[in-house]
Amino acid sequence: MESADRMTRSKEAEGIKTAFYRLLTKLKSEASEVGDKFDEVEENFKSIYSDYKRERAEYNKEQDALKAENLEKKKAIIEDLKALVEESSDASSNFPAFREIQNRWRAVGPVPASDYRDLNSNYQYYVEKFYDSVKISRELRDLDFKKNLEAKEQFCEEAESWQRTTMWSAPSTSSRNSTSSGRRLAPLPRSSATASGLVSRLPHQQ
Repeated sequence: MESADRMTRSKEAEGIKTAFYRLLTKLKSEASEVGDKFDEVEENFKSIYSDYKRERAEYNKEQDALKAENLEKKKAIIEDLKALVEESSDASSNFPAFREIQNRWRAVGPVPASDYRDLNSNYQYYVEKFYDSVKISRELRDLDFKKNLEAKEQFCEEAESWQRTTMWSAPSTSSRNSTSSGRRLAPLPRSSATASGLVSRLPHQQ
């Protein structure tokens, strides 16, 4: 993007220079005599054009230095993202840190055009790895919730079967222990519609 902008401005400056000398040549050819006024005009243009080229070169130099600095900043951000992806903790809990890294990345300005593609490819690679780790973490959590749900459902079925065979007689010590153990099973996902009905199915002590 910046390279294209430089080329465009350079062509514009060259176009102005070409147009000036074309006009100057025409005016000289049409003049009855060529005096010092044309030389003065030409010298003024040369001075202005020289100042433009000098200031433009200084600006480009500053921009190149800034891009090199931005390159190092983005490389450091990629290393932070890589470390976050490789952490063994729950990926979902790292979302705030991940968002902060994304904001830092966006805040950094342009980098050298020669490094742009590889740099962004590396960044996107670790972004995708982070999202993959979050997906795996959620799938494992959902699997754990599913197992807990199935365990509670099995317990309720066994408790209901026991109630039918004992005709609602006073629960024995073993059944009360079984009921208590059922209530100590791991928690279920709050969003589970089935989970809300399981508690009502549990046998209550008289």
